[in-house]
Amino acid sequence: MMWQQQDLFQIYNRVNHPDHYDVNWMKRRIAGLPSRIRQKLQKVFYTDALTLTARERNTNLRHAADPIRRKIKPLYMALKRFSFGYKSIATKEATRKTAAAIASDIYRALAERAEYAQTQYQHYNDCLADCYSWICQYSLDHHPEVQPPFWSNEQELPEPEFMEVALLKIKCDRWWCRKLLVVRKRYLETLEIVAGNVGQQSPYASKSAVTEWARDQQATQQWAESGELVNQSGQVISLEQALAAGMGDPENMRCELMKRISGLEDYAEEMQLQGLFFTLTAPSKYHPKSKNWNGATPKQAQSYLVDVWGLVRAALGRRNISYFGVRVAEPHKDGCPHWHMLIWCEPSKARQLCRIVKRYWCQEDRHELIARFKHRKALRKQYRKKRQLYGYFKKLGQKVKAPAKSYWPSAPRFTVEKLESSPRDESGKRQGGAAAYIAKYIAKNINAKGVESLVCEETGKVVADIINHVQAWKSRWGIRQFQFQGCDPITVYRELRRVRQSIDAEKLELIRQGAESELFIDFIRAMKEVDCGLAYEVEPMANQYGEAAKRVKGVTVGNVTAWTRSEKWQLRRKACSSVGAADLSWTSGNNCTPRSLGHKFDALGIDAEALALMERGCTVTIGVEKWRIGRFGQIEPAPHLKYANPWDAKNPDFTLIEH
Repeated sequence: MMWQQQDLFQIYNRVNHPDHYDVNWMKRRIAGLPSRIRQKLQKVFYTDALTLTARERNTNLRHAADPIRRKIKPLYMALKRFSFGYKSIATKEATRKTAAAIASDIYRALAERAEYAQTQYQHYNDCLADCYSWICQYSLDHHPEVQPPFWSNEQELPEPEFMEVALLKIKCDRWWCRKLLVVRKRYLETLEIVAGNVGQQSPYASKSAVTEWARDQQATQQWAESGELVNQSGQVISLEQALAAGMGDPENMRCELMKRISGLEDYAEEMQLQGLFFTLTAPSKYHPKSKNWNGATPKQAQSYLVDVWGLVRAALGRRNISYFGVRVAEPHKDGCPHWHMLIWCEPSKARQLCRIVKRYWCQEDRHELIARFKHRKALRKQYRKKRQLYGYFKKLGQKVKAPAKSYWPSAPRFTVEKLESSPRDESGKRQGGAAAYIAKYIAKNINAKGVESLVCEETGKVVADIINHVQAWKSRWGIRQFQFQGCDPITVYRELRRVRQSIDAEKLELIRQGAESELFIDFIRAMKEVDCGLAYEVEPMANQYGEAAKRVKGVTVGNVTAWTRSEKWQLRRKACSSVGAADLSWTSGNNCTPRSLGHKFDALGIDAEALALMERGCTVTIGVEKWRIGRFGQIEPAPHLKYANPWDAKNPDFTLIEH
């Protein structure tokens, strides 16, 4: 006989004679769970009433419901920050369609509000401010994860020209597409974290995130291979070659970071400063593998670390404690970031600096650290045992790492080590030192140079095998891995290294020689003697939103400027040859007369101007057909786009649509 839920409930009442308190307890225990899970638990609860006692029945319900609740709660807290459903941003194509629909809705709402504002205000600026503030609030109410352009939580509106740019952006489907692609990456990775797919098996980032990152890197490489840069003089260089020469290349970035850190160490040794190495971690509620996890993402954990360090900086500034150094953001295997900081300060203020950092880093959730304080004797006993094993293996001649002093109550959040000055050999080369101490963390987060065979203590995997996971984690959450504190701007250093000839101005030449030197300390000394800045070029109406572009053009000292970017480079696709298939020969030479442009493209209506636009990577619409240059340099029809906004549907016979 098949019993329904009502029949089970009647049998339960007849056999066990429950009161309403028992039933209400069951309902409270399963409240907040998904409806399907609630129905299943209710069925099990009523079925157990036939054979089990009330205590056994209630125990089974707790054991079944509590683990589900612990998993469902962080899932709800993590996903309630997103207003989009999974299907709307599951793929990049679905994300583009969602962006087009949102832009169309924003445009409709903005048009209605503009008509209303025109009847309420006489001045243009008042009408503009009303439309801007209303549409920004409308966007935040419907899509809170996307910040409107130039919007601030403070009740201060931007200048009118910025509000005009903001209105053009917020109704543009391409602007929404760029924003939603970022939201999509973090939304999908949040689902992977909740599902437990980020951890020991796939540290730092999920397998899907690593796969998508590798695919994007391959697409970027193909795009770089198909492009080139050309200046006014007609000089052409490969885009791939230009990218490999910049800081986008991992090896270039690692070398520059190590050179800067080594220069800072030399300067600190010259000034007789004290080196400190901090390891700073977020509370347990930011760690997905912790039972206290509140659904926070790695981006929110990074924001917490940044906010706390802002409080530390303010406290150090009030006490006139100067410092400089570098910090490295590194992920735990569950994706939560933590910081390694290398800082130099005056020896007399080192203890005070450590106390300030420790005080602010241990303020939140102090009960966790107080519990460790109560068990401090047991923690010290564990450390002594580890120390004995370390001494035993070291006596046997084995290479082992000394155990960390993790028995302090603040150890899970804050640890600090004093760095002593390193000795130098006969040639003057430093043996070890602060730069060598942090070199491992720099390499582990860039390209694993020099530490390929190193085994990560937390994950148990070889660093070379998981370096892509670190890069995918950084790209997924938009976390800045390296940041220097209290140092001179590196842009001046990079700009002056572009100048290969001597400069007539004495002060500028002093800084340029410091930048050209093999030792970064020479540049630091020059910057301490000379007050310099950057010269900019402002180009009005530089993009489709009417924004002004601010570009670095040189370095300025007083009234003297050294122009480091005298030439303008334009990005274009590699030249589309006007030689047709019939003109090509099987030999390296070609004696055939190339066909004229008109002979090839007159039938299509493509003139020289249209061809020049296509070579720049644009899509050209002629009549009802769209044309572009394909991946291999051939001219091919472009796919028709479905325009989301009404004004986009009215295309003239010749329309430029940028990629």
